[in-house]
Parts: sequence; structure tokens; C-alpha cells
Amino acid sequence: MSKAERSQGITSTLDLTNSAATSAKIPFGPASGGNVVIDTLVTGVSITWHAAMNSTDTPGRVYDAGGTILAAVTVAATGFYPIPDACFGCPFVVPVLNAGTATIRASLKG
Repeated sequence: MSKAERSQGITSTLDLTNSAATSAKIPFGPASGGNVVIDTLVTGVSITWHAAMNSTDTPGRVYDAGGTILAAVTVAATGFYPIPDACFGCPFVVPVLNAGTATIRASLKG
């Protein structure tokens, strides 16, 4: 019987801001899914999802399969939030706050 192995990785602490240009880029290309945990939240109550093709590109908003921009997700400190399915295949995902700063960690499954 063959067994398919899956990998899991947890990032170090990453900083989020209210700008796609300065918020952390999570390397997501090899992952098939994952979630983020909000470790500290100074201000800001929602995340919008952006993505980039490489670590130096300016991130753009993520749209669902129907062409609709993904809605903001309301977040709170110590909460776990899934990385949206629409981000599957994006080399880098970038959670952006509506205001303020936060620190997060991401758990990625491959």
C-alpha cells in the first residue's frame, strides 16, 4: 500500500500593515491550504487578501472564480483564520489590514 505524505510548515512571526506594499508576503506556492493566527493586533479589524507572483512584485487584490473581489474578513487577536481557497496557486499571499498593525503566524499544508 502506498502512502501519500503531506507536509506542514509554520512560519515565524510576520508583520501585517494597512498597505499591500509593506504587509508580509507569505510564501504560499507549494501549499495547498493553510491558516493564519493573529498573535497581536494593535488596531485594525479586518483583512483583505492580496497576492503576488514573486517577493518583489506589488501585490494585487484576490478575486474569486466568479470575478468578484474577496470580501474583507473581520479578525480578532488570538483567532485562527483560513487562507481563502481563491488563493490556491498564488506564489505569495499578502493579508492586508484595514488599519493599524498586527503580528501573525501562518500554518501551511502541502
